[in-house]
Amino acid sequence: MFSAYCLCRSTSGLQTVWQQQFRYFLLHQELHDLCPRAKWETDLVEAIRACLDAGDAVVLGINMNDDTCDNTLTTGLRSLGLQDAILSMHNPASPPATQNRNTSRTSISVMRGSPSVIVSRLVVFPFDSKFAMSSDHRLLWIEVDSVSILGKYLPTPTLKSRL
Repeated sequence: MFSAYCLCRSTSGLQTVWQQQFRYFLLHQELHDLCPRAKWETDLVEAIRACLDAGDAVVLGINMNDDTCDNTLTTGLRSLGLQDAILSMHNPASPPATQNRNTSRTSISVMRGSPSVIVSRLVVFPFDSKFAMSSDHRLLWIEVDSVSILGKYLPTPTLKSRL
């Protein structure tokens, strides 16, 4: 299981995560022409590839801070066979926006799984849901079939709530 946050493409201001990571690579790894986001994306894809090569099932939850359908990280994840759980559960309808200032229904957060992972249920909570912390992002929740990730039957816990 991977939970990830992809830094924004913000190069202005010394306090942005992009600038902080750029300075780290410049000082500690002597990488002068490196984009921190590109390095992060490459490292994430390689970590997931290593898990898949070892025979593991992978589930990834990520805030990409970018359109989840069309970017270099999505291309890398697709090349590994990771499938978008949100789009597969909303097909053919478009998924809801995952950030509250987004008016185009462009998803910037996504749940992906390796081909063997079977998603039983998906919940996309409303903004400021009583089940989540206060945030400008939606809480995404998936239930996966235990056989598909663990290889044997285990009882699946159920969410009992008043949704």
